[in-house]
Amino acid sequence: MSGLESLGVGEGDAVALLMRNDIAFLEASLALGGLGAYGVPINWHAKANEIRSILLDSNAKAVIAHSDLAATLDEAGAGALPSVIVRTPQEIVDAYGLDAGARRVQACTREWESWLSAHPPFTTAPRRSRGSIVYTSGTTGVPKGIQREPCATVDQEQQLLKSLYETFGIRPGVRALICGPLYHSIQTANMRAAFSALGEDGVMVIEPRFDPERFLRSVSEHRVTQILMVPIMFVRLLRLAQSVRRRYDLSSLEWVVHAAAPCPPELKQRMIEWFGPVINEFYALSETGAVTLIGSADALRKPGSVGRALPGCIVRVLGDGAQELPPGAEGEIAVLNPGYPDFTYRNRPEARAALDRGGLVATGDIGYVDADGFLFLCGRRSDM
Repeated sequence: MSGLESLGVGEGDAVALLMRNDIAFLEASLALGGLGAYGVPINWHAKANEIRSILLDSNAKAVIAHSDLAATLDEAGAGALPSVIVRTPQEIVDAYGLDAGARRVQACTREWESWLSAHPPFTTAPRRSRGSIVYTSGTTGVPKGIQREPCATVDQEQQLLKSLYETFGIRPGVRALICGPLYHSIQTANMRAAFSALGEDGVMVIEPRFDPERFLRSVSEHRVTQILMVPIMFVRLLRLAQSVRRRYDLSSLEWVVHAAAPCPPELKQRMIEWFGPVINEFYALSETGAVTLIGSADALRKPGSVGRALPGCIVRVLGDGAQELPPGAEGEIAVLNPGYPDFTYRNRPEARAALDRGGLVATGDIGYVDADGFLFLCGRRSDM
């Protein structure tokens, strides 16, 4: 934290993170949270012009990047910003088949480990974390930076943490496996929530990328209890031969939760048959956090549903006049998770205002709620 302060980073400032899955990502995120600054995770698949746009829009005060991505930073014109370069771990180099020079750090740059050791411990009381500025909707237009203020009170902080624990299936002493890209908002939220619950007995394994058999090996070797996944990972796991699947003991799993993309009911059923009744799903937006949850038993009983509203959350289906529709009627889904501080889109308040539905947030999704309160998605409003 004192190192970041030496770069001029203060409360409310933003620091870009162009990083792969690595413990340094967690360290940087926690340090920025303690300063009351925003991390800005950038998808490392992005082109130089896309990165430049995010750096400018977020008004980033500095950049932390892995050494194999430093050349992309140069192409993005980030040379004027203070930068700290993390030597890309050999495990990541091997996982992605990067060239031999991917770990090299130029002598003129700040190298992460030596830079950290050159600064004294931070002695000021930590500030209230603001989380990240996440850029979203880049596939359908110019990405918008989601920015929120810190929780207003300690009670709101506890309410937010409780909501994350319930959604991600996190308990004290959790043994978590991080296998999705940390530039994604739900993966970062899961990582930070799991870290807060590790205690003395917990474990966090951060994989450089998702590999189906390595995933099974990690679960078995580390006795993993909690994982956040996406449906394409299920597809790749189910492609493994039965002989490979039988090699690994998955009995430690307590909570496997998935989100971020539709999951065909037959795919979920096959995963429940394999992993057991530990498969859960939530429906969420980067803007609002999770608002529904469904477990294995209800998923088999209500195939295709993304669950019922989480405690305290509001999920409504609205007609063209923003009136609430009855069960079974399709309309625009609008939601609220009061545990999350309100947000705006950085430099685009009009885009935020356009989503307001009487205090709820329009999701852009079309769906319906059945008579038992279970939400079903039918498509995107922009597609209709």
